Amino acid sequence: MNEDAEQQPAVSQQLQTRLRNLHDRSHRTIWVGAGVLGLIALTTGDVSADIFSCNPPALRGLVLTLTVLSGTLLAYARVNFDWAISQIEHLCETDEQVDKTTMIHTLEEIILDEKKRPKWPSWANAAWLASLPCIVFAGLVFLLTLWIPVFSQCKV
Repeated sequence: MNEDAEQQPAVSQQLQTRLRNLHDRSHRTIWVGAGVLGLIALTTGDVSADIFSCNPPALRGLVLTLTVLSGTLLAYARVNFDWAISQIEHLCETDEQVDKTTMIHTLEEIILDEKKRPKWPSWANAAWLASLPCIVFAGLVFLLTLWIPVFSQCKV
């Protein structure tokens, strides 16, 4: 049996797995982004204005900076994950040797040439991973600002 023919199912499976993982990451950025939007609403609303009035201004600035940074990173990640998805889908849609129902790719040129094979968007993945600690740290700093008035002389 030809070695190229044996390699085709493995690469087809890789493309399917990559497409599934990209869709998963893209959907996660939406949910985490919604949480960031909630944190923005919470930190910029009227309730937090009283809370932040008893805290050093640097804490509010830190919370807002981390929140905006995480939102920016999530937006970058989402756009690039969706772009990678569209590249794979376009590759499969334009190839006549693709089974449209399973998206199994059998085009030898793509399968055998790794340079033409769609790559994992590593910068988008790095942005996704960097956004998570920013969100957690922003939330922790916001919780700290909630408790500072309790232990200080400031009345909210």
